[in-house]
Amino acid sequence: MTERLKAFADSRDFERTKQRALDILKEAKEQSESGKIGFVSGVIKSEGSVYLVRNIKNLARYTRFIKRNVDYPVFCALDFIESEAAFRLLPKPPAGREELSQRFWREILESGYITDVFMTPQWELSKGATNEYQTAKRLNLRIHQVVRKSSN
Repeated sequence: MTERLKAFADSRDFERTKQRALDILKEAKEQSESGKIGFVSGVIKSEGSVYLVRNIKNLARYTRFIKRNVDYPVFCALDFIESEAAFRLLPKPPAGREELSQRFWREILESGYITDVFMTPQWELSKGATNEYQTAKRLNLRIHQVVRKSSN
């Protein structure tokens, strides 16, 4: 599923991108024995460009961990881009772009294909992740709080 999501990540057309994502999620859910699909939410750009690389690595690491520990498809926003470098090149959202991004993920969650949402540590720092949490809660999706492992 991740590879198929990245295949159209460069699309600038909101509705087309959303529809292609929904088509992939529909197929993934139909193929999932449990009928579940998980979405991993967390901080990416909210802390500023200084922490962007760290946040991308953390979100990728948490997503890999979750994928290893559940028996259904799981994805995160990073699955929509080709590389960390591509994410670094994204400019600060111009007026309206942040809202468009939040609307995109809200509509993905509202599609009925996502059953579980995994909130990674410090998600509260992100407007987007907060929006995703509120949407998941409103839709009664199963919300998992991912706990940071101690380095001891």
